[in-house]
Amino acid sequence: MAERTLLIDQGNTRLKWVVAMDGKIDKKSAGRGDFEAFAEACRSDAFKQPAQVLFSSVAGSEAAQELADFCASQWQLKARQLLATSRSGPVRNGYTKPDELGVDRWLAIVGAVAHYGKPVVVW
Repeated sequence: MAERTLLIDQGNTRLKWVVAMDGKIDKKSAGRGDFEAFAEACRSDAFKQPAQVLFSSVAGSEAAQELADFCASQWQLKARQLLATSRSGPVRNGYTKPDELGVDRWLAIVGAVAHYGKPVVVW
């Protein structure tokens, strides 16, 4: 059975989400909207329970906690918040304080290198 991972990008005004099945993106599962639109999509009969939830957030700690709490109550899962770090595989964060690089940009770089297997420029 395929493992379902719910991936969420929590911005200041909206969320974007998609499900990955065994590492492959299910384009039909993609959505975006405010928190209520996300919650409604997750509560629909068509939305199957994920095995894990990974999210990034630039919306602040209160919004991130609201998202984590929702996932815990909806699926009894602890959502894992992804953060910018000093290194991920071959990618090194050049910032003295790694968390000063926005997590959205960090994940774009890490994902692009993983996908293409060589150095990339993300802007």
